[in-house]
Amino acid sequence: MKSLFPSHFASDQNRISSLWAECIFVFDTNVLTGIYKYSDETRDALYQVIESLGERLWVPYQIMLEYLDNRAKIVHYQSKLYTSAISKLEEFKGELEIPTRHPFVSKDITRIFADLPKGFWMI
Repeated sequence: MKSLFPSHFASDQNRISSLWAECIFVFDTNVLTGIYKYSDETRDALYQVIESLGERLWVPYQIMLEYLDNRAKIVHYQSKLYTSAISKLEEFKGELEIPTRHPFVSKDITRIFADLPKGFWMI
C-alpha cells in the first residue's frame, strides 16, 4: 500500500513540505454543499481556506454539476430542520409554562425561558 500511496506515508519532512507547498487541492461535492450545513464560524473558516488556496484549488466539472444539482435540496432540507427546531423550542416553552409538567426545573430557569419573546429563536 505504501508504494501505491507514497504521499500518505511520507516521513521525509522535506517531501511533506514540498507536497503542501506545491499540491493542488480538489474538493468533492460534500465539501461545497457542507457550506449550507455548517455554523457561521465554520462556514467563514472554510471560506478563508478556499480563498487562501487561490490558484491551487480545482473544482472538476462533475463536482460543480453535482453541487448545482443538490444545492437547492440541501438548502430546503436545512430550512426544514431549522423550522422544526424552532417549533420544538416553542412547544417546550409552552410546556414550561405549566408548573406541574416539569417540577424539577428551577423556577428561575423556567421564568427566564418563559419570558423569552415569541419568535426569539428566529433572530
